Amino acid sequence: MKVSIKINLLITVFLVSACGGGGGGGSSSTEPNTPGPVTNVSINSFIASSYSIQQSESITLSWSSSNATSCSGSGDWSKSSLAAIGTEIISFDNVGSYSLTLTCVGSNSSSDSKTINIEVSANNSANVSINSFVASSYNVQQSESITLSWSSSNATSCSGSGDWTEASLATNDSDTILFADVGSYSLTLTCVGSNSSSDSKTINIEVSANNSTGNIYDQVKESYCAIPNDDRSTYWIDNFNSPVINSENYSFQTGNGFTSQGQWINGWGNNENQYYTSCSVDSNGTQYSQECNSVNNSTENAFIENGYLKIQPLYLPTNKLKDPYCIGLEINENTTCQERENGWDGLWQFTSARITTQSKVVLSPNSEVTVCFKLPKGMNNGFWPAIWMLPQPSIVGPNYISIDKSWPRDGELDIMEHMRNHNEHEIQSSLHYGNSSPSRYKYAIESVPMNVNFAESFHSITLKWETDKISFYLDTQTQPYVVWDKNNLSDFNTYYWPFNENFHLIFNVAVGGDNGGQPDINSTTKTSNTFCTDKDCSNHNIPDEHRMLIDYIEVKSLN
Repeated sequence: MKVSIKINLLITVFLVSACGGGGGGGSSSTEPNTPGPVTNVSINSFIASSYSIQQSESITLSWSSSNATSCSGSGDWSKSSLAAIGTEIISFDNVGSYSLTLTCVGSNSSSDSKTINIEVSANNSANVSINSFVASSYNVQQSESITLSWSSSNATSCSGSGDWTEASLATNDSDTILFADVGSYSLTLTCVGSNSSSDSKTINIEVSANNSTGNIYDQVKESYCAIPNDDRSTYWIDNFNSPVINSENYSFQTGNGFTSQGQWINGWGNNENQYYTSCSVDSNGTQYSQECNSVNNSTENAFIENGYLKIQPLYLPTNKLKDPYCIGLEINENTTCQERENGWDGLWQFTSARITTQSKVVLSPNSEVTVCFKLPKGMNNGFWPAIWMLPQPSIVGPNYISIDKSWPRDGELDIMEHMRNHNEHEIQSSLHYGNSSPSRYKYAIESVPMNVNFAESFHSITLKWETDKISFYLDTQTQPYVVWDKNNLSDFNTYYWPFNENFHLIFNVAVGGDNGGQPDINSTTKTSNTFCTDKDCSNHNIPDEHRMLIDYIEVKSLN
């Protein structure tokens, strides 16, 4: 062994000497022999084809290194043996954040590591979706049945809950349910998928007493309104859950009249006594109300409270509203309404609100419109509440008055109004049409039992609006109380049927006028017990008995 070592050393010395150094003609080097530089491992690159993917998708990892003898993966990528330069495809089955580390080592025990992070989200294309969940009827009578039908995408199973307990349902199927008892029922369908996503939809069914033994009004209830259901291709509802009167849907008409063809029409053409207020401000900075809440777009006459739109006519015996027109005369012309308007003091003792959806929520034929409402008490003493429709104009003038539509030729459709000739258990629906004023019209008066009249309980009217045909339904009744079919009405052999055009909604409570009756402000048993006298209606124990309340407005297509 000693000899072997010596020989190796001599060979080494000889080789070094033979190689020489410098340019000294082959003379031996006098510098000592030193080792070369250490070659450490370096990962030059470690990249992914994508760093954010969806569930069940894959990525390609690529890497290269220098001076490495082997590499390995760790973290959320467990690989014990990898080449120094290579690629690998990885698939991710679950949603989450993943950390992948590549470590490479060399023969001199040096090493290098790099880490990349991958974010995996749910695959939306694989998420469960309930495409439809509908009932054959949403208002049935006791001991009648309905058929539920549903379809879903990407679901592995479905179930029923609420008032419909079914642990296992097919993903696309139907089910028939019998309702033995009167009441309101909530049925929920829930479908789940293999990726743990789920979807749910709920429909509501109203079951009334069987007419063979009674009618829906045998049981006294707070509300007899039909239950809203989003079951059509086009659907819109406002159930007034926000305190804001949404200016994207509604506008306020103001004042006591309007201009038509250059002529001022007092009392809105009906000799009405009220001034309609709003939060609007005129060019002088004068507000068209006494108590505007600009945040909620509400006034003393119209506001949302406890989930109801409330329209409140006021009688102001002392703090009367001064007409902004009269204030403008004083500011701009140094005169008064008394001088300009034949002694009129410019003060209004009755105020109310008139709200329109003109140019915002536009209604078309082949729609179904339902309004759930409750009317003020004492309606024969000056109240004239109405929920109605006028044609949608192409040209709109000041105060949302139509320029290109004329009354009555272009139509008026009254869903509900209560006039002085009606009792509290009666309402009227009407059509107005014809070539000149006064209009031609059709009307129907519908009634409910006195103990559940329109001032005691909420009721709904549904307008089923078809081309050439209009039908009205009360509450959950399945038969219309009136049908007007153009093809069966001889009037429309002569007159234009305007009800195949677009319309918009109006809600208002007028005071007095031709059809509201004369408000009696002298009797302590009539007007003083009927009208509120301030925004909070502090002169009454139950303020809502003296307002028109709207619970919801629902508009949907017939298909």
